[in-house]
Amino acid sequence: MIYFWVALASALGADIFTKFWVTNHLGAVWCWNFGCLQITHNPALAWGIPLGGLAPLALALVALIVVGSVFWKNRHQWSSLEKIAWGLILGGGLGNTGERLFFHEVTDFINLGNFPVFNLADGAITLGVILWVAANLGKFRGK
Repeated sequence: MIYFWVALASALGADIFTKFWVTNHLGAVWCWNFGCLQITHNPALAWGIPLGGLAPLALALVALIVVGSVFWKNRHQWSSLEKIAWGLILGGGLGNTGERLFFHEVTDFINLGNFPVFNLADGAITLGVILWVAANLGKFRGK
């Protein structure tokens, strides 16, 4: 379980730290060859899908509860790589959901051009899903 907790704490801590840093220190857009750091605030769902009121928060909370429940119920059967994947997914989800809960929006700041602006929580969730799929490719091949 240590792999899970380290991944969760790392994803959540990095997300909170970077959002705090860019909000308080960026001040301007920083660009380099392949992208920019540019603060945007997203009150909508992922990729700016618009939903009014408390719907984004409610959907995020339900998703966290479902994902957390699936992990917890099956935690003894997961490999170390799967536990890292679940930790990244839940850590990223907690980062974005916590920010949405307190500020009613999510701070995004990584702009790579022809891709939606995102943050480290989004990156942790994406990396976690990729790791989980990679860890499970062999399990699904023979079925």
